[in-house]
Amino acid sequence: MGCWNGTCAISNLPIKHGDKIKLVVIQNNQNPGHASGFCYETGMAKPVSFIFEGEYNDYGMIENIQDNPVNDIFVDYFNEGLKSDSLTIGSRADCEPDSLINILELIEREQILSKNTYWDEETQRMQNGFSELGIIMFHASIVDKITETLYNDSGYWLKDYTPENLKKMAIQVLQKDKKHDFMMLIRSLNDELKEETDPGEKILIEKEIEEAYEKMFKIKDLRENYENKFRSLVTNEIGNPIVFEGMLRSMRVLPKEQKIKCTQSLIDMLNLMESMSSLRKHWGPCSGKGSQSDDYSPYGALIEGMNDIMTKSFFERYDDEELECIKSFKTFSEGQSYVVKNISDNEIIFKDNLPSVTFSEIENNFEL
Repeated sequence: MGCWNGTCAISNLPIKHGDKIKLVVIQNNQNPGHASGFCYETGMAKPVSFIFEGEYNDYGMIENIQDNPVNDIFVDYFNEGLKSDSLTIGSRADCEPDSLINILELIEREQILSKNTYWDEETQRMQNGFSELGIIMFHASIVDKITETLYNDSGYWLKDYTPENLKKMAIQVLQKDKKHDFMMLIRSLNDELKEETDPGEKILIEKEIEEAYEKMFKIKDLRENYENKFRSLVTNEIGNPIVFEGMLRSMRVLPKEQKIKCTQSLIDMLNLMESMSSLRKHWGPCSGKGSQSDDYSPYGALIEGMNDIMTKSFFERYDDEELECIKSFKTFSEGQSYVVKNISDNEIIFKDNLPSVTFSEIENNFEL
């Protein structure tokens, strides 16, 4: 077929040979059933791997993949899937799944199917079926830039969390989860309480149950104590929970240095998930496969049109509004009020000949 440019799933810009990319394996939903759109970014497909980083090879795939413990974890997950028949290889496979790169090539060529269970509206029953695995790519620089912007955005759901806090939260996911043990203990104590007839013994059992609950909720369990988007990495809200739970279990037994690398992989996946959600993108296959086009003029027009809409939105929001500075920067004083005079070209101009600021600066440093 020859070489062709890939497509960035966030920007839709062409990805050319040698470009730094991030790649994620996705699984098509068996029965999306929403022809007019989806509420969530996982409506069409869902991610079933962490991020692989490398370069685009000019043939729809990644090469020079950076070394990371999650690479081996994914290979192990894949091999276990073949053994358990939860994954199957298509009839047109032209290589053996004996390495990460070969596995990803088979997935890119739509030769890997995953067994899943879904609700069939027609029969009103749960059905078993297979859906394709695929890949989705991103310009690494674009994902990194968006992540940086999200961190600086006062509206970001992790605004109160520093990168250090994120690291602590991710490490907590990799700790051995004792919550299940407490839940089983509580269930057993409740069964014992139902059968107990002695009032004194009932009081003692109730106290044991109360203590077990207290200990359970003191555990720093990511899935219980943190924001939905981060929690969703290991629950039903994102991807296949069996896949991510299995990968996390594998991470927990790794040596310390490898566990630290896995921690960063968790954070990177979190940021990519939030980027997709914030930009109203969906996990799913991109158009342009097979195309060598790299005409950027339509993208220029798109950027200009988006900037016009954003400028109008900011002007309507802040025109003649009195804004109070909440952080000191440039020549603005914290706690002082300033009035917007004009907005254009991503800049906000204040009255009294004060310096202009950008949209992001006004969002981060002022309040009405």
